[in-house]
Amino acid sequence: MVILYVRFHRAQEQALADRLITLAGWARADLTLALERDGRDLEYLEWLEDAPEAQIDALQSRAQSFAEMNGLERLWVYDDNLRVLLDSAGEITPGQENPYAVLDAAWAEDALHGEAVATVSYNVEENPFQRAYIPIRSDDGEILGLLSVEGQRTYFEPMRRLRRLMFLISLMVSAALVVLAIVANRSLSRFLRLEETMNHRDRLQTLGTLAAGMAHEIRNPLGIIRVTVETLREETGSNDGGARADHDRLFSDVLEEVDRVHDLIGRFLTFARPGDDGGAEPAELATEIRHAVRLLQRAKAGQRAEIDVEIDDTIDGARTALPSASLQQVLFNLLINAQEATEARGQTTTIRVQAHRASNADSAILSVRDEGMGMTPAQLKRAGEPFRSTKPDGTGLGLSITKNLLASVQGTLEIASQPDEGTTVTVTLPLLPEKTPPRAGLE
Repeated sequence: MVILYVRFHRAQEQALADRLITLAGWARADLTLALERDGRDLEYLEWLEDAPEAQIDALQSRAQSFAEMNGLERLWVYDDNLRVLLDSAGEITPGQENPYAVLDAAWAEDALHGEAVATVSYNVEENPFQRAYIPIRSDDGEILGLLSVEGQRTYFEPMRRLRRLMFLISLMVSAALVVLAIVANRSLSRFLRLEETMNHRDRLQTLGTLAAGMAHEIRNPLGIIRVTVETLREETGSNDGGARADHDRLFSDVLEEVDRVHDLIGRFLTFARPGDDGGAEPAELATEIRHAVRLLQRAKAGQRAEIDVEIDDTIDGARTALPSASLQQVLFNLLINAQEATEARGQTTTIRVQAHRASNADSAILSVRDEGMGMTPAQLKRAGEPFRSTKPDGTGLGLSITKNLLASVQGTLEIASQPDEGTTVTVTLPLLPEKTPPRAGLE
């Protein structure tokens, strides 16, 4: 863009220079003709210093008319010492120097050596200038002085418009490049993050598959260990008194740890392969919520926490994509976490379970609110990570499994918590379209 502007500017400048040189030649011929009518010649320039004022005024008027007719700003005649002999504007008295000629000294010197020249365009206090100088010769070729013409301001308007246009285009191109660079940088950053996420996901998937296979294989030796321990306990049952009690306690501890590891492996396998229900029928949300709460109240009879359930009529009969077993697992994980969080405070509290249809009517909102110990910001940030739990004996897999089950049907889970104020877990669960009853046939 800059190169194009420079080339066009130079072409404009050269065209103006050629025009000014041509007009200077015409002006010399016009003044020569005017002087010849009065019996004078430009060869005798010195007479202009002592010419009558009327003749000077007439010649000046002639020069001014020529300048106006040909679109020139001014016209000068200089002697060989660059003193002004004629000024079309009448501002400089004959015999004085033109202060502007100092700027053109190099070009004037070339003209005094017999070359017709034009200056480059330049600005003085934001005013553009460009002049042409041609020599005035005697009949024998001696250079007697110079004739100079200056272009009007309108000559420079195309270059000014070009400069403004090029500046505007450059600004627009620069802005477009900046925007393009920002978009490209953001796209590249997103691409790199996506690539990193995909690589991380692939690694996790591979690691999860490997870990799930190992966990499955560990179950077999655990079963053998359990059978072996039970056999040994039966075979040592004939021991007397205290020895038998000690052996039973040791065997019970081993069997308890084996069962704990077996249960942990079962949870891990559920985490690794959530939602595998073999095409089971979708469950009704309201029905499953009431069922889960009823079972938990029966199992936790006598505990400090009470459960208050509010189910909006708008979700009665609404079905989710999650089958009954998976939905029950989600509900039990949330309710048991709330139950244990409230029990840790050692006082009677209420767990509030609320369910209603979302504003878009395509999903249901389920919230479980407890008045337990709550979580710190650091704990809240890592909630749901596998093997991260606020409970001393927790594995952190319950909430992770819940998130995976919800994600399998495009559901979401959000947690809000404050220390000593309790925790609210909000689940957004997509609903299936309602079944349309078949229409009776026409009789």
